[in-house]
Amino acid sequence: MHAERIPPRPANPYSARIIDRAPEQTPRHLRHLRPYGAHRPEGGPMRHRKAATAAALAIATTAGGLGGLVTAAPASAAGSVHLAKIYYNSPGSDNRSNASLNAEWVQIKNSTSRAVSLKGWKLTDASRHVYTFGTYTLGAGRTVTVHTGKGRDTAAHRYQNRRAYVWDNTKDTATLTKASGARVDSCGYNNARRSYVTC
Repeated sequence: MHAERIPPRPANPYSARIIDRAPEQTPRHLRHLRPYGAHRPEGGPMRHRKAATAAALAIATTAGGLGGLVTAAPASAAGSVHLAKIYYNSPGSDNRSNASLNAEWVQIKNSTSRAVSLKGWKLTDASRHVYTFGTYTLGAGRTVTVHTGKGRDTAAHRYQNRRAYVWDNTKDTATLTKASGARVDSCGYNNARRSYVTC
């Protein structure tokens, strides 16, 4: 007895047509079908869309980690109150005249955006000559010059009311401290050939 022989199943004629025919030769109702194994080319629209989505997600995640805001430091955080210049060797002979004493001075600069009270602040040299500010406020962006001799205090000029020089003509260090004793700034020099130093 022989087993019944089953004839092979005919191939799908439409698949053959899709593979063998050019798109313009494929019937209109079959053009949306894609042959087996067909795929998008590398770098195609889908890949670009995925990359753009990933980049957008990374930016959103970063922004979320920062609270969604980019904040700048306050304007007053930039700058400081500091020593700006020391004119340590007044012009002419050291005759201790008031004009000669006042030509010896120290400039203090407030480069912040706020006025700063200097009440109780001290300006000291290496020999511990001390000038202490009374009630005084240095405006934002302003400079005050502290003279050695006598004079009338103004917003821009203060006077130590001394009868002798303070700053050595060769080598010295100026130190500015707060009323609490915390050091704010210092500026030193060691040059007898010059008359001033920019801090």
